[in-house]
Amino acid sequence: MRHANKQDKDAILNIWTQCFGADMRYQNILTANNYPLEDTFVLEVNDQVVSILPLLPIQWQGKGEVRKGRYVYGVATPPQYRGKGYSSKLMKEALSMLKEQGEDFAVLYPAEEGLQDFYAKQGFVPCGAQIESDVDEEEQEAWLDAVDDYTDAGWELEPIESGKEYEEIRHALLEKGCKEQGGDGYFTWTAEHYAYNHNEAGYYGGGLCKICIDDEAVAI
Repeated sequence: MRHANKQDKDAILNIWTQCFGADMRYQNILTANNYPLEDTFVLEVNDQVVSILPLLPIQWQGKGEVRKGRYVYGVATPPQYRGKGYSSKLMKEALSMLKEQGEDFAVLYPAEEGLQDFYAKQGFVPCGAQIESDVDEEEQEAWLDAVDDYTDAGWELEPIESGKEYEEIRHALLEKGCKEQGGDGYFTWTAEHYAYNHNEAGYYGGGLCKICIDDEAVAI
């Protein structure tokens, strides 16, 4: 196990493409700022990269303290190397090394419910839940009508122009929300991560937007 270097870029992109279907346009997003490749760990067997583990820097800010941690993102092993325990070995060794370096925690969101058992074996425990719902065409129209109502009332829906703007607005809103509602704290990312979020949203045909009242962002 070792930290990835520039010479591993092609191998990492190849694994990412095999496991997540990343086309050339998405590969360009992954390499635009060398993020998240710069925070990736690899497991090598016979001089061949067989498993990758991006561990992205993340911080928990709350109640006067800042705790450093890592977000587990895009664990991947190509089909031909699966079933040998490579991902488990890589995660165990990488997280152990980061703990020795002073990292306080690791957090993740499994892409599939079936992965929960895998991560439980690595020592992860549930700490939250995600609520999802399907929206049919009729509901979409109702939401669009509601947006029109808010617009008529003076609200403005505007695109977020950059990762830096997204970072600044998100931080300000979360800090304000914690103070007003007695929240315990919130996660913050690196500037590279916000830039990556901004580019990724565009890749999927979406975007990052802000709702403004009197030129002040009140939601993202």
